[in-house]
Amino acid sequence: MTSERYLCNLSAKALAKAVEELNEPEDNEKRLAVIDDLKASFNANHPDLKLIDESDAFLLRFLRARKFDSVRALDTLVKYHQRREIWPEAMDLIQLQETCLKPLLDNEIIAVLDKKAKDGSTVVVFYPGKEDTPLPNSVILILLTLEQLLQNEEFQIFGLTVIEDFTYFGTNMMKYMGPSLARKALGLMQNCMPVRFKSFNVVNQPTLFSVLWGIASPFMKEKMKQRFRVHGTDFLNLHEVVDPTALPVIYAGSGKPLDYMAWKEQLFGEDTAL
Repeated sequence: MTSERYLCNLSAKALAKAVEELNEPEDNEKRLAVIDDLKASFNANHPDLKLIDESDAFLLRFLRARKFDSVRALDTLVKYHQRREIWPEAMDLIQLQETCLKPLLDNEIIAVLDKKAKDGSTVVVFYPGKEDTPLPNSVILILLTLEQLLQNEEFQIFGLTVIEDFTYFGTNMMKYMGPSLARKALGLMQNCMPVRFKSFNVVNQPTLFSVLWGIASPFMKEKMKQRFRVHGTDFLNLHEVVDPTALPVIYAGSGKPLDYMAWKEQLFGEDTAL
């Protein structure tokens, strides 16, 4: 049975951004032709791999993430299917969601703001090191969050802003860190996920953050390095990225408190697979 073809239902604002910034064809027939070319290239050049999802909507994510550069989109699509080769131990945790991942959300480790950043991107707040969380578990929880967010087309277009709050990151977490883990984690995020990372904002970082940066930065692409901002407790600088009306009081904002349980319900309310 042939699945229904993609039909654009984007808002006028999102479509204009996709056309102007992502080189997305406004004409749907042209858009579908590019999707078909991507699928054909994948099947022809990688017969050892099988598309986990042949729908237009799935393939469109990769084209948008790479500004409709078919070569780069194909590279990301292939690496998405090869994620287990990068970090098999972490990917195995997906099968243990009930025992390994759901409890992390009870510890209030990740939340999504109900308002957007100033550039329209979705804002995710993440607490690395809270409850002495092993790095693979945290990475998979982030991947599951990204998969959920990617179901929204406007997220695909406007992208992601991250606030990493290091309040709970202490020397105990350094036992999980090392060049090998940093390479694997950043490899998954940068090379395999069809996400437009717009901004990374580090707040409340301890002195040892410089050590962590020294471990991770060699594995970051230059564009990602340029999008990192380290704010400490200077939330006025954070307000340049996210309006204070969207931020909770803990970040000198006037918005709603972080709703961790709302995101847990959205993330695990239905079966999620990678």
